[in-house]
This record gives sequence, structure tokens and C-alpha cells, in this order.
Amino acid sequence: MKWITADDLARWAKTLSAQSDLPALIKDLVRASATDIRAFRFPAGDSAQIPGWDGRLNSLSSSLYVPEGDSVWEMGTSADYLGKANGDYTKRTANPGAVDPAVTTFIFVTPHRWVHTIMSIDAWRKERLAEDLWKDVRAIDGAMLEDWIEQCPAVG
Repeated sequence: MKWITADDLARWAKTLSAQSDLPALIKDLVRASATDIRAFRFPAGDSAQIPGWDGRLNSLSSSLYVPEGDSVWEMGTSADYLGKANGDYTKRTANPGAVDPAVTTFIFVTPHRWVHTIMSIDAWRKERLAEDLWKDVRAIDGAMLEDWIEQCPAVG
């Protein structure tokens, strides 16, 4: 039985608290899913609005939603998730800081279902991968979060 659905996540995304709680949710899901974590930084709560990546991870193993190796995470609760994903990707690609995109996976997370009529989640990923700038590019939407939470019942 699913206790948290993609509909619940979409409704929650409209709340002010979701902006600081989404990073906390992802932080908990990553911890519940990844093993052999070497580096971990996911500012949440009052720290969610500090400049920098929304999350950084180095894991020696992978799971369905957590890649092996270095990954950087950007998150947004905006209903314009495509605009947010594009904006974060463009900004971070232009200025990745100390991150080496060639060996790092870029991940964008939204609690909304990615049902955009202009560009599907798979098309967005494929377009970014074609640029060949990052090791991998992924997006996790509300439907995927629903599944991830179901896999980690202690988190949901």
C-alpha cells in the first residue's frame, strides 16, 4: 500500500515548507538507499537556502535512484519544473565550481510529475546527455519519488 503518492507530493510542493523539506526528504532517501557513502552533503531545513549545490554525494555503490561515484543534486518545487531544471542545469554547467562534470552525475529532482507537453523527462535527459558534458544526467520526478519512498518505508 502506498502511503505517499505522486498526487500528495504535487500538493505538498505548493507549500512554502516544501522548499526546505524537499532536500531533507532526498537526504533521507539517499541515506536509506546508498551504501558505502564516502562524501555526503545535503543541506536541509534552515540550511536549504545556502548557496551551492542542493546535494553532493560520493557513493561506492549504486541503487535505482542513486548513482555510483560522484553526483550533484539540484532540486526545485516550482510548478515550472522544466524551467527550473533547465535553469539549474545551465547555471551549474557553466559554473560547476570544484566539480568535474566529466566524472560527475547531474541529478535534478522535482516533486511534480514530469508531464510537460513540450519535453518529456526522457527527452530532457537525452538532450542533456547529447551535450556530452556530464558523466550522466538524470531527473527524478514525483512519480519516481513515489516509488523511491515506497522502497524506503522508514523514510516515507
